Amino acid sequence: MACRSFYRSLAVTVSILAMLSSSGAKAANDEETGLFASLWQVLGELWGSSPDEIPTEQEMPVTTESKSKSSPVLFVQPIEISFDNGVIDVIEGSGKLEVPLHLSAAPEREIEISYRIERGTASSPEDFVDSGNGVLTIRPGEANPTILQSIPDDTDYEGDVPENYYIEIISVKGGSFGTRNRVEVRIADNDPKPAPRQKVGRLTAVPSMIDFGKVDAGSAYDVDVTVRQTGDTAIQIGAVEETADRVRIVSGTCNSVELSAGANCTIRLRFEPDSDGLFEGTLLIQGKTEANGDQRIADLRIPLRGEGHLKRPDPDPYRQLRANLQLNRRLSKGAVVSSVVQPVKPSPREYITQQDYDPNAAPGNAHVTLPIDLERMITSFQSIPCVLENSINSQHPGQAVCIVEQNVYSYHGFKHRYVLIPGGSKFQGSYTPLAKQGDTRLSILWQRLLKPDGSMLMLPDGLPTQDAMGRTSMPGEIDNRMWEQFGTPIFLTGLTAIASELVPQGTEGLSGAEQILVEGESRIVTQMLSNNLDLKPIMTIPTGSRLTVKPTIDLIFEPTRIRVLGRSTGSEQANLKDKEANNSQKADDQGSSSGPPSLAAQPTTH
Repeated sequence: MACRSFYRSLAVTVSILAMLSSSGAKAANDEETGLFASLWQVLGELWGSSPDEIPTEQEMPVTTESKSKSSPVLFVQPIEISFDNGVIDVIEGSGKLEVPLHLSAAPEREIEISYRIERGTASSPEDFVDSGNGVLTIRPGEANPTILQSIPDDTDYEGDVPENYYIEIISVKGGSFGTRNRVEVRIADNDPKPAPRQKVGRLTAVPSMIDFGKVDAGSAYDVDVTVRQTGDTAIQIGAVEETADRVRIVSGTCNSVELSAGANCTIRLRFEPDSDGLFEGTLLIQGKTEANGDQRIADLRIPLRGEGHLKRPDPDPYRQLRANLQLNRRLSKGAVVSSVVQPVKPSPREYITQQDYDPNAAPGNAHVTLPIDLERMITSFQSIPCVLENSINSQHPGQAVCIVEQNVYSYHGFKHRYVLIPGGSKFQGSYTPLAKQGDTRLSILWQRLLKPDGSMLMLPDGLPTQDAMGRTSMPGEIDNRMWEQFGTPIFLTGLTAIASELVPQGTEGLSGAEQILVEGESRIVTQMLSNNLDLKPIMTIPTGSRLTVKPTIDLIFEPTRIRVLGRSTGSEQANLKDKEANNSQKADDQGSSSGPPSLAAQPTTH
């Protein structure tokens, strides 16, 4: 004990010396008090005494100045300040949040704490009110101080994972840091989890594009389409329409039906071409759906495509048969036959003529004719527009010429449209005077067609004429010749009447000469009236009048073939052979030795 008292006296002496070495006789401040307390604790450990045995006020020496004032406690252990917990959980919308602090002892003087806010996943001011750096003053005797925070509420769902931010103590005046100077504030969302957003319903088709391919005219080809609904919202299907020509809906289950998620319906389409060509369009499926409270259109458009193919009739179905017959005839003659098979030359007749019609298809019989190549035909349904080249006066019979106004095409060409009569061709025809009084239209018959390339077509029966509106015969300016019919007789009758008036009154009779004169005039007037009553009207048609030539029969044109009129020998035959070599058709082997037949020049191929 004596040793311990010695050390205590030594410690008091050291403390007094430290106080005297400070500035004047002024009492030590709070930091010095902490220094002496720490020094006393170290000395206590060295002496083996308890650190809690701090000298009391009676054991501590005091200065003269300290006697006149309240004696301060020089050796006071500092108060440690820290957070109670490392994590604080709070619910969004709680309003005020109190973050408690832990003090190692009740303070006897004010303690000033500085803290700061550190953001985490929470955002300000939606989740909390960020006041930045703050200062909290703890008054003497305050045992449970807290840092106040504001936690507002919102209506947005922010997930199941809480959001957080941090509060950290950065300085303490009047105390010291404890073991926990940083706390995490976790904010849990109180908003209900929204329902998952619906995926808008959508229509899809398998196949997505319909291609019928090439289909023969007169036949049909079916394709099935499956319409599926992909999405969460049901789709109400209304009308189902197609816009492609020669395509129709045969059957289906999609009209006025409601498709739920994953449901489907089917449509069967049929393509029935009647001619060559490409047919395109769209299959429209009209649909409506409701998603997230909004009405939406859910139409589906599927492209359609198909190609029609028209089978061409064989222009000469007996061609191969004739070739076989000719080959058999040559073999039967015993001539030397080459082992090489010779190609069969095509028949020169590559077109349908009147002889190819079915004889049973005459009027009154319900039989169908053989197929006809319409690509080289001008039918009686067509009209040929023409412009009159010369003026016409119908007083005497005469000739008329008209110029074809535009190209005249074949009646029906699926792959090719041939110009059978090119514009600029000329028709030559004839007309006769009007037959009687009262006729107002002139008939013209066209017997010959001359094309620009020099070929011509003879029409022995003639083609009739129509006006520009399709009415039979041609109108024109009419001269009824009224003066010629009635003018001269009236004039002579007047002269006779005047002569009769000039005869003296009272005369019992006319002299012989006078009687002859009167009777002669009467006969002349009668004869003139008789002749003039038969005068026919005269029609005048000016140059440039428009008309149409109306075929009464079908005009069938064959492909270009060079032929001559009559016989040809020598160099003419050689020239003919060269020309025929350049032609797409050759003369057949059945021609006579007298040369090609005499025909009108054929129309060219266009």
